Amino acid sequence: MRRKIKPLLTLLLLLIQISLNRYRDVMHVIPDLLYLVIMYVAVTAGPIRTILVAALLGWVTDFFSAGLVGVFGFSRVISAYLVNRLSHFLDLTRMHFVFFLILISLGLSNLTAGLFLGWIYAFPLETGMLVYQPLLTALLGVVILKIPLLKRELNVH
Repeated sequence: MRRKIKPLLTLLLLLIQISLNRYRDVMHVIPDLLYLVIMYVAVTAGPIRTILVAALLGWVTDFFSAGLVGVFGFSRVISAYLVNRLSHFLDLTRMHFVFFLILISLGLSNLTAGLFLGWIYAFPLETGMLVYQPLLTALLGVVILKIPLLKRELNVH
């Protein structure tokens, strides 16, 4: 069962992210579900695999957001690598550590991407991208880890 749930959950999160991106104009702030996959890999895998997954999913995020390839790919790699190194020193059995790890790392990743988008396209930094999206994504990440079946199968802590 363990080999089936991870790809199915990743595919489900990808499909939900694609569906939510269609309503970005209406909702204004949508969670970054692909970042939850990056966080999972950053916490459970080594640095090389973390960097590869973060770059790939960052490019997918680039495709859905600004259309500028490389901005989110770069910012997600930096954020995921820092989470990979930092997660060894945190007690991830405590949900508040998981919440703040997702919140701060996604906020820093979005800040990095926002600075590049502001520099290249003159996009303004948005509060939703810096505060609300990380907050919503962190809340969803903690809720997903509270589901007993997923907590046991993902074995994050």
